[in-house]
Amino acid sequence: MLPKGANAARPAGAVIPAGAAIEFDNHVGKRTILVGDAGGFAAAATGEGIYPGIWSASIAARSILEALAADRGEKKGTTCQDALLEFRNAWRREMASYLQMPNVNLAFLLPLVFTNQEIADRFARAFLFGENL
Repeated sequence: MLPKGANAARPAGAVIPAGAAIEFDNHVGKRTILVGDAGGFAAAATGEGIYPGIWSASIAARSILEALAADRGEKKGTTCQDALLEFRNAWRREMASYLQMPNVNLAFLLPLVFTNQEIADRFARAFLFGENL
């Protein structure tokens, strides 16, 4: 099952750059949608990827259901691929603000997290709920 030259004893790993999804031009291929780590969905402020991965999969599932309906002919004037391409707009509309780097310099902010309760609370809300700092 593995391609020639692949070494199962030495799996390769990589870290998804935080906020990489913002830089990608397209997450949709021919009958394919990239979600989670494959699509670069990781929060820029924290590097956390599980929540953005699940969120991107949820948005992709909606697009896939629309594509299946178009494929069955239930949606006139729309092709399967056109319905999948809606994922591009949907994830940006819903997730972009969560994935983007906050408009502050984290090098100056992080020391304040440990000494200033208000900054710690704001950073926690940004981390947990995607609110702007």
